[in-house]
Amino acid sequence: MQRPYYKIMKPTKIGRVDPNSGIWDYLNQLPFKHDTYKTTVKRKILAIKTEIQYKYNGNIYLPGYRDERVEAFLSRIMPTWGTALVLRYEPGGKISPHRDTTGYGRTVCTVSSEPYILTLDTVHYKILANTVISFPSKTVHSAHHETNNTRLVLCCWEFDKSKLSRSLTTS
Repeated sequence: MQRPYYKIMKPTKIGRVDPNSGIWDYLNQLPFKHDTYKTTVKRKILAIKTEIQYKYNGNIYLPGYRDERVEAFLSRIMPTWGTALVLRYEPGGKISPHRDTTGYGRTVCTVSSEPYILTLDTVHYKILANTVISFPSKTVHSAHHETNNTRLVLCCWEFDKSKLSRSLTTS
């Protein structure tokens, strides 16, 4: 079996997070819930500001958690954010190929505490820790660990009121 070719993806719009800022320690102590969504493995989740209910399998409801520090941090990454998730992947954790739901927004912006492999369609990218990237949320994408550490991820989507589905309501 031939190994896939990995590229170093360089963020073009956003930048990097200072690993000494304390944001990862702060996020790690938030009240995560166990994620039972069908495309995830070894993941816990916390919705920020907006409540989320998965409508395909209906087995998870996330009330919108309000946190001024996290919301201010998100606003620096993507000033027009409307929905955000804080994710905690245990070693071996991953998310299988998927497209984001319509209500999330056209663009996703994400940053991780650990390096990981991001697959967009069929192209693999090696993403370095603390690198903020963005890509169209309707692109088929997946991600998996590159280390044996717990990986914290912060994802936010631009706010697009016209695209809100019934599974998403603003608070």
